[in-house]
Amino acid sequence: MWRILATITFISCCSKSIAQFAPDFTIEDTNGEVHNLYSDYLDQGKTVVLKLFFVGCPPCTNIAPEFQELYETWGAGQNDVEFFELTTQSSNVNDQIAVYLGELGVTVPASGIDGGGYDASEPYRQGEFGSYWGTPSFAVINPAREVVYFKSNSNLEAVHDAILSTGAVGPGIITEPDPIPTSFTFDFTDQWNDPVDDVSVFIEDLNNGTSYPINVSDTLKIISLEDNYPGIENPKFRFEKIGDPSIGVSGLDLITIRKHILGIDLITNEDILSAGDANGDANVSGVDMITFQKIILNITNQFPNNLPVWTFKQNNINTGFQMGMHNHISVEMIKRGNVRN
Repeated sequence: MWRILATITFISCCSKSIAQFAPDFTIEDTNGEVHNLYSDYLDQGKTVVLKLFFVGCPPCTNIAPEFQELYETWGAGQNDVEFFELTTQSSNVNDQIAVYLGELGVTVPASGIDGGGYDASEPYRQGEFGSYWGTPSFAVINPAREVVYFKSNSNLEAVHDAILSTGAVGPGIITEPDPIPTSFTFDFTDQWNDPVDDVSVFIEDLNNGTSYPINVSDTLKIISLEDNYPGIENPKFRFEKIGDPSIGVSGLDLITIRKHILGIDLITNEDILSAGDANGDANVSGVDMITFQKIILNITNQFPNNLPVWTFKQNNINTGFQMGMHNHISVEMIKRGNVRN
């Protein structure tokens, strides 16, 4: 039995990169029933599968039982999919085809030259939908009249996947819905609650150090850590921002720091105090003011002890990974030296 236990992404094997419309046809099968491709099937929302064959074709004979099984799996024409066998030989008539397929136990509707099957198969034999290398060949046509698959001597798993790609549903098919990814969005703000751009973000493993840079300009979506980020089992997010220390630092900042040191106008906000600490000693003093003055005058372009220009109040954020959950991560940052907005 044909079974699909996961979502399948189908890539057409046709040599044409853009799906082309299948020509309409009207045929009479070996039972005397008349079929119109468009009005009876495609326009009714059905997918149509064509098999090009001829009586006595050895590979056609060999694949016949498997093709019949595929036909039955998809409901034998009673559900979303209809199958047809079209001759490629002008010598094959309906009566001859009926005997041939009957001996093979095939009940798929089939048509010979006298039923219009030979003419209906001609566009496919002429290579209008991809290279034609003989029989058996298979075409899959979606309800939008597009030939989404055409290949000679194909394996029927590929035909089956092509049918699935059209959205058809059959009684013998087990499918699972598309997985819903875990998603993350990020925003970064400074000590003045202004947005900060150009922050580098990495997803890393807590234990083994595996690291990948990620793009957070759009929503980050992860379906599988193993597939998307091999080696990461216990994920965390780490942030970096490299900047010019002089940007955002001016004489006004020096005045603010001086007033604080003299007790004229104390800085009480912890984030602003942290921004005024140039050497990392957890204190704002004259040493810090001198350092910022050197930064402004371009005497130096770095802070003592190689302290970073930007610090993150939250970094190395451990993250849970629950399928389908959306996570918004707000990160607060401090620009060293910017004590006056």
